[in-house]
Amino acid sequence: MGSLFVNKTLSKANSYIKKGKIDEAVSLCNEILHRFPANKRAREKLNFLTNQICSKVNDPSDTAISEIVELFNKKEYSRIIERVEKLTVEFPRSFFLWNVLGVAKAKLGFYSSAISAYDVAISLDQKDSTVYTNKGNSLQCLGHLEFAIEMYKKAISITPKSANSFKGLGDIFRRRGQLNEAIELYKEATSIKPDYLEAFYKLSKTFEDLQKYDLATENYQKITSLNPDHSIANHMINALTGKTTKAPPDHYVKQLFDSYATKFESSLVEDLNYDLPKKFAEIIKSTKPNKPVNSILDLGCGTGLMGREARSFCKKLVGIDLSGEMLKQAKNKGIYDQLIETDILKYLSEEKLNYDYFIAADVFIYIGDLSDVFRLIKSKNNRSGRLMFSTEHLEGRGFFLEKSGRFSHSRGYVEELCEKFDYRLSYFSLNALRKDKDDVIMAGLYLLEF
Repeated sequence: MGSLFVNKTLSKANSYIKKGKIDEAVSLCNEILHRFPANKRAREKLNFLTNQICSKVNDPSDTAISEIVELFNKKEYSRIIERVEKLTVEFPRSFFLWNVLGVAKAKLGFYSSAISAYDVAISLDQKDSTVYTNKGNSLQCLGHLEFAIEMYKKAISITPKSANSFKGLGDIFRRRGQLNEAIELYKEATSIKPDYLEAFYKLSKTFEDLQKYDLATENYQKITSLNPDHSIANHMINALTGKTTKAPPDHYVKQLFDSYATKFESSLVEDLNYDLPKKFAEIIKSTKPNKPVNSILDLGCGTGLMGREARSFCKKLVGIDLSGEMLKQAKNKGIYDQLIETDILKYLSEEKLNYDYFIAADVFIYIGDLSDVFRLIKSKNNRSGRLMFSTEHLEGRGFFLEKSGRFSHSRGYVEELCEKFDYRLSYFSLNALRKDKDDVIMAGLYLLEF
């Protein structure tokens, strides 16, 4: 019975140590020694904890810290967590380690676990503003906005020029639709930190929300003055100034959807009344009633909304997308036979194509010039097939880069491509695609045969 008590109590002490609760761990060791004064394991643990308390060295060596920083630069967050969790056993009072552990967990989306690490860090140092800002960010990601506001305000009370906290508050006000308040907070962040690209970007997006496109452009130009190669800012300057390009940079699309992945479906389906995949599925099934489709390539499959509809009547389903984060969501559905992180044109150029259907639901709005897509599908697929896609509909001719940063395409443009690459237009309809503020975006739905 004595050994069982010792084992359980030491296990509990270790759990306290991992949480940075050194005093509680010390009490447990003393409890063991009170009952079993000669217990060697408890005595060693108590000596270790006493040394930690008495020592002025709470942090690991400079070499260990440099290794962690290097892992951060490489974005190897899982390795950081593994490394830091081991170090917190040896250095349970290291504010640096607990704060870093929280940041790494937040980067991987483990926000509740990150908050627990931040709480330990705060218990060790209540005067460091960065940990309050970090905790506010995780609370905001979990939707606990009031608690997040408290954290940002606490950080600002400690460090009045906390640019990150002002930006975090701006994000909350923008999220709540209090756009003018958000603008003032973003301006405060950029006045404190004049090279704060993310705050300038959020400021630009908020001016877009208010349809103040000149001010949005002005702030995008501030970004490009700081970073001339900033692909998103350059693309949006083109969009807002009426300059139509052939396609946005890959980085623009990837970053857009990587950041949007976890809330993509709830935002699109629940908030914007998006049901395009269901309409596509109905059209496909009407062409071959009660007969399965052998193979489908879901171009720009995203989180798998189209795949979920297609799985019931498709024997082989392959999805490709530029966003790794979107593909993680799709993989969780377990509906695809294969998922590939790649650019559409790269895949069509390099892979052997053998599909009955190529489907691009709400995808060509991020491409613009569709010539290469049409050409590659027609020339490389080793069987006759069908290309089904949607566009944001444009009256007139050609295609156009809208102020939203998305492309619209006319029916006339699609018909020109059909004639050039020998497709037959077998279906076209205009449908409400989704809500956009107070308007409804109209979609062109196309089914081509080749």
